[in-house]
Amino acid sequence: MAVASRGIGDNNLPVRKQSLDSTRHGAGQSVPVLELGLAPRQALDAHIFTLTPGNILALQRSIGNHAVQRLLTPSRGERQHSRSILSSIVEKKDVTDPVPPLIQRQQAAPKNNVTSIDPITGTKNALTSFPALPVSNCNLNSPGPLNDTTTGSCRNIHQIHFHLRGIRAEDVSLLRIVERTTIIGGDTDSINKSDGPSAEAVIRPNDSLIAVGDCPGFSAKSANPAAFPISYHAHFILSAHDSVQKVVLAKISYDVAIDKKTFDDPNPTNTFTVTDLQIF
Repeated sequence: MAVASRGIGDNNLPVRKQSLDSTRHGAGQSVPVLELGLAPRQALDAHIFTLTPGNILALQRSIGNHAVQRLLTPSRGERQHSRSILSSIVEKKDVTDPVPPLIQRQQAAPKNNVTSIDPITGTKNALTSFPALPVSNCNLNSPGPLNDTTTGSCRNIHQIHFHLRGIRAEDVSLLRIVERTTIIGGDTDSINKSDGPSAEAVIRPNDSLIAVGDCPGFSAKSANPAAFPISYHAHFILSAHDSVQKVVLAKISYDVAIDKKTFDDPNPTNTFTVTDLQIF
């Protein structure tokens, strides 16, 4: 029996992110400070802070109701008007004044807790503490392209390491999304969904490293010439999340491409290609 293997996954759900696309300046609406073109030095983080009803209340306590009402009142040239208001507020406000709790929580969001992301596609720098898995031809401790010319199995075994600072590995969770198309025995199948990773495919060797292993590809228990040629083309997005602050720390996107002409093909196409890498 021949099957396309998606690797090792479960049904983790992605972290929802707050939308920052509102552009109207009214109480009860989300108003991105960044959209106003502002850069206050103390209380407002222009990259993540938005004026919601709760945050407006916090600002009123911090800078006064009159100033907040002026900020939220639309007028001609509102970008320049709003910029001058908050610039004046920041210049006059005592920098020793306490920052409102809601703003403190936004400022506490971690930044650059991931220092690097290392894809491992060979034995160099590979971790060897992954547990044995109940999956044929899938030893996560031996990354690299796998080709079995007896059964026809063909997998791409790899590890991805997230190096951390300022956050414990146990407070980092991972989410993987896959978009995949396979052709086996002339039949085409496509999926686009959450793909784990499952707990047994994630290890934390120390407090500053979290690693995930995977082995996507084609698996067969015995030779079946009728299944060939086979094709496995998948695009993955793997992201690391701060499970306490509920923010995305980093993500890597990559493609796995496998093409095998016959079950005993000695040189199938089997590649791992990074397409994007971002650290936030």
